[in-house]
Amino acid sequence: MFAICLIVSSSLLITTSISSATSSAASQLQSRTGAGFTLGNNIGQGNFGTPRGAGTVTKGDIDKIASHPAVESYTARQMSFADPLNGISNVKLTNERHGYSEKNEKRFGNSVSLEGLNASKHYYAFRSEALRLTDGRHIVDGDHHVAIVHETFAKQNNLKVGDTFSLKRNPYDPDNRLKSEAEVTVTVVGITSGTNPGRVSSREELVGNVLLTDLDTTRDLNGFTSETEYYHDAGYQLKPGESLEKVLKDVADMGINWRTYTITKNANLFAGINGAISSMRDVVGTALVLTVGFSVAVLALVLFLWMNERRRETGVLLAVGVSHPRILAQHFTELMLCALPACALSYPVAQAMAQGIGNVLLGQANASAARMVASAGQLGGGLETAQAARNLESLAVQVDPAALALAGALMLGVVAISVAVAAVPIMRTRPRNLLGTHV
Repeated sequence: MFAICLIVSSSLLITTSISSATSSAASQLQSRTGAGFTLGNNIGQGNFGTPRGAGTVTKGDIDKIASHPAVESYTARQMSFADPLNGISNVKLTNERHGYSEKNEKRFGNSVSLEGLNASKHYYAFRSEALRLTDGRHIVDGDHHVAIVHETFAKQNNLKVGDTFSLKRNPYDPDNRLKSEAEVTVTVVGITSGTNPGRVSSREELVGNVLLTDLDTTRDLNGFTSETEYYHDAGYQLKPGESLEKVLKDVADMGINWRTYTITKNANLFAGINGAISSMRDVVGTALVLTVGFSVAVLALVLFLWMNERRRETGVLLAVGVSHPRILAQHFTELMLCALPACALSYPVAQAMAQGIGNVLLGQANASAARMVASAGQLGGGLETAQAARNLESLAVQVDPAALALAGALMLGVVAISVAVAAVPIMRTRPRNLLGTHV
């Protein structure tokens, strides 16, 4: 009986510890991604944007939403395509499956993608940790001609924070509608790390070939003025405690053309991480229910056999006037004498096993989330989809006194239910029959 109680209590403690770790991870994700949404092209209504698929969001619409009192900050993003100058080269891809023709190699072979930002701290790639700032600082409002580069690009070109290099607008880019060939010299203010989410088929998809800059850089390269500029999208972060649904209802009445633009909630932008946490919750919840159900079934069966061996004892007690509740209380107390030391011993057992089991469940949850994202058509090789494919990298499972207390309470319930279920056949039998039969 002690061994069964040890297995049951250890299983409950491991499951509750993993459940607590999942809740903690969800809270950390919420604090990192925050409540918010992104304004972008409404592809579903036929707004496919520029020839390269970039957004066409106007500054006026961005400012309308930014003026809402619940908006804490926003990140406006403007795209460009340029060639590094003076010996600076982009990152090449080994065994490139979709390389350029000889003609396009001359035109685009050394090009990099630029994402101009008014501020980079809340940029989706950093919030999802698809990119991590390893050196330097973020781009802030008011910066002029600065860049954050990937560590691969920096190492290849021997660049460090504080160095400068020049960029020239690619004249062959189909999005270069103003035929700009402007040149800009940028100062490196930060260096990032990060990898592509999947197999990369073209050098354009490499995160090493994506440069984050301030908006002045992309404006000047594109030849934009305040009247001609447009943006790829804009992401908004809400103040703590603000209702996302209420803000979205207000935004819907701001006079924005919703046939042209649409709103995407943060939960959809971070589909991989949210999917992994949702899968973990489902798996752990199912595991807890199955553990409790299996525990009750096993203990009830063992207790039934145990009580069956003590039929005469039960009959004698009933015959001398001992009530059914007192007999049940006796069985419950006897079982708890096994369960209590088993619960105590389950603590080191769970500490030794919980993290390993949590890692296995996390792997299954991430795989499930990856399939979900892939089926939704969000997987790709570039930075644009890196945050969607980002999963939950680790789960810190801690077996602590709080988890032990919860597992102990569950164990108490399991024991009580098991005793009640196992005792039903015996308690419904007449004392005379119990005294006259011994199996």
